[in-house]
Amino acid sequence: MHDANEGINKVPIIIALVLAILLVVGVIVGARMVADRAYQTPVAIAEVDSPAAGSSECGDFIAAMPTTVIGLRRAVIADPAPAGVAVWQKTASRQITVRCGVAAPAQLTDLSQLEEVAGTKWLQVVDTTPGSTLQTWYTTDRDKVVAVTADGEALQSHSMPEVITTFSDALAALPAGSANRSPIPLSELPAAEGEDTSKCDGLLSTLPATIDAGGTQYSRAKQPSGAPELAAWTAPGAEPIVVRCGVEFPTTYEAGARLSQVNDTPWFEDTTLGNGTTASVWYAVDAHPVVVLSAPQAAAQSALVQVSAAIRLKL
Repeated sequence: MHDANEGINKVPIIIALVLAILLVVGVIVGARMVADRAYQTPVAIAEVDSPAAGSSECGDFIAAMPTTVIGLRRAVIADPAPAGVAVWQKTASRQITVRCGVAAPAQLTDLSQLEEVAGTKWLQVVDTTPGSTLQTWYTTDRDKVVAVTADGEALQSHSMPEVITTFSDALAALPAGSANRSPIPLSELPAAEGEDTSKCDGLLSTLPATIDAGGTQYSRAKQPSGAPELAAWTAPGAEPIVVRCGVEFPTTYEAGARLSQVNDTPWFEDTTLGNGTTASVWYAVDAHPVVVLSAPQAAAQSALVQVSAAIRLKL
């Protein structure tokens, strides 16, 4: 019987297969070399407010950091390298940063919702920029504040508590302490002098138990000890919504200022933001006594609607 393959020169076919295999291997090796170069390329890190970064405790903490975190390798930091920093990355867009000895964030107040991970209490602060997935978690019960920053691209299918757990031994070695807390928003505003504020209790009690703002559910918090009478709502990772009644009207307001009308209530936005916060502050122009609202920009509209309804009902 005649073999159909007889007489066919198989040498070119074998050579083609070998070349194809070598090409695939070359691509894999080349990709690996590019990735290795990315790991070895020094990463530039910006300076932030880190008053205790040069402490011996932070030095020991950073020295104890692991080589890999959720598959990302520890990177070299470009000179001048700031003290108290460690970075892991796979590409320029996949990066996790740990800083030790930073200043406590302005978002840490007596209203803050804390989460315990790896035996340490943390405050989550979410970047409110539209489209951003960046988040930073801060220790609140260590003598030196540690901040862990990552975004969705870096985390992939992992969570920040998974990342934090990687540092549990190093965190446990840091001395216990208490991070400095900032005043509750609006709590330091001067109270109105010579004005009847008896209606304020009724207004605050009328406000709802929850505020749904852009898919984020804010729950009403208990009245903090030592704070002036106010209403507050909190959500994990977000700055609080706070309402206070019976304060002085802002000196920044001038006749002809731009106002926003919400449910028949005109509001003036005081654009003088506090240090480290992205919340906006709004004053009800025709409310007596004066009502003021502080809210994250993404939650302000929902909060204004709720407070405007209460003002029309009680004031």
